[in-house]
Amino acid sequence: TTIYTYNAAGELTSTTTPPTYASPSGITTSYTYDPDGNITSVTTPAGTTTYVYNADGERTSVTNGAGTSQAATTSYSYDSLGNVSQTTNPQGDITTYGYQNPAYPSLQTSVTDPLDRTTSYTYNSNGEMANKATPISQQSFFYNPAGQLVQSSTMSSSTSVPKIPTELLVGDMGGSQVTPVNLQSSSPTPGPPIQVGQDPVDIIVSSDGRTAYVANNGQGGGSTVSIVNTQTNQVTGTIDIGTSTAPGGLALALSPNGENLYVGDTHNATVSVVSTTTDTVVATI
Repeated sequence: TTIYTYNAAGELTSTTTPPTYASPSGITTSYTYDPDGNITSVTTPAGTTTYVYNADGERTSVTNGAGTSQAATTSYSYDSLGNVSQTTNPQGDITTYGYQNPAYPSLQTSVTDPLDRTTSYTYNSNGEMANKATPISQQSFFYNPAGQLVQSSTMSSSTSVPKIPTELLVGDMGGSQVTPVNLQSSSPTPGPPIQVGQDPVDIIVSSDGRTAYVANNGQGGGSTVSIVNTQTNQVTGTIDIGTSTAPGGLALALSPNGENLYVGDTHNATVSVVSTTTDTVVATI
């Protein structure tokens, strides 16, 4: 049986747990209070922790090991709304807190640690945390209509972000050139078209956006793949694939790691495997 005692104000002043082999008399925890009913101390066999409050009843300090040489105090400051604005740990390190959301003035919008690293928080119209940004990562949170978290995503400073293309390569089927088109202006990029092989029928771009591969049908001649540097819009090489006898007979695909280019010949029912390291055909399937 655990024993509880109270003072005249009905405040809990002590608890004593049942005796055990390790604690034959049980373990007693004692509590003291100020006139406003705030706990001012908690004493256990391990020591005493004391609490200090300001005139508004806000806790301004907590001292662990009070009355001993190991006493350690953490102090707190508050803004005009009663939000904790600053904490100082026993070593004197300061952490500050910001509250800049007018709709929800008690929601924390920033925390700056003693090393001056800031974590920021934003919220949606329901007061639910929508984003958390640290110096090295960003998290986004998504909720259902009931306010339950249904999805979160994290992007770190080392996360690879796919490059958003600003240019589109348009092939001239039946001709022998590819025209770069600016996606922002929807007009051809200044400069001459890129001269590739005869009858370009498919184009694919590497995941880093630096290299484009243009499949040229050849219109009965030898089908080829032109390698284009998208930074300079210059052809840097040509890969001989074989023969395709009808227009539109080639299709391109890249392996997930970008190490192989696959050239499908729909008329001859073959796939040529090209090493993007050596720019040579290494197999035909």
